[in-house]
Amino acid sequence: MVIVAYFSRPKENRNMAHEHREITGIVLAGGKSRRMGVDKGLMLYQGKPMISYSISLLKHFCSRIIISTSNTKYEDFGLPIISDSFPNAGPLGGLYSVLKESTTDINICLPCDLPKMKVEVLRHMLSASSSTHCVVPLTPQPEPLVAIYPSGVLPILHQLLTEGNYKMTEIYNHFPVHYIPLEEFPGSDIITCFTNLNSPADL
Repeated sequence: MVIVAYFSRPKENRNMAHEHREITGIVLAGGKSRRMGVDKGLMLYQGKPMISYSISLLKHFCSRIIISTSNTKYEDFGLPIISDSFPNAGPLGGLYSVLKESTTDINICLPCDLPKMKVEVLRHMLSASSSTHCVVPLTPQPEPLVAIYPSGVLPILHQLLTEGNYKMTEIYNHFPVHYIPLEEFPGSDIITCFTNLNSPADL
């Protein structure tokens, strides 16, 4: 059965609700980039490893941050790292493996290569978060790596992985989702927040 829910814009009086909840931050560090030649999260951007930008953002909201990776070099950031329990399953496998270790209902997911992401974007997403649905930006396509996942989505992830269906957006065909279009985010030039750095030239 396909379950997809579209919710209206969250009301302003909910904007600070996340301040009173336990939240886990997930950074998907993945593996070696073909175009970069090394782990992207460890590449320097303006003098700092790219992953450090995602970690700094998540510290605004999260009581615990976990890195999804099998590369022990990420231990230098002083955070727990978790390898995929479903090898070669891409970001879906990483998300599943970390969610299994999460003890919170709300989990913010970020990739390791979005150094231009803004705290206001995550705050707006959290104002729409709930234990009953995912929260996903539209740019205009869904951005499943910059999303909020409730712990209740875990059985869906396991089902997809066991079926060999590793497409992240497939999650939203089986679990309610709140999509947020770019124009609903506060601020200007929000699209740059979602710009991945995929090659040495981007640095």
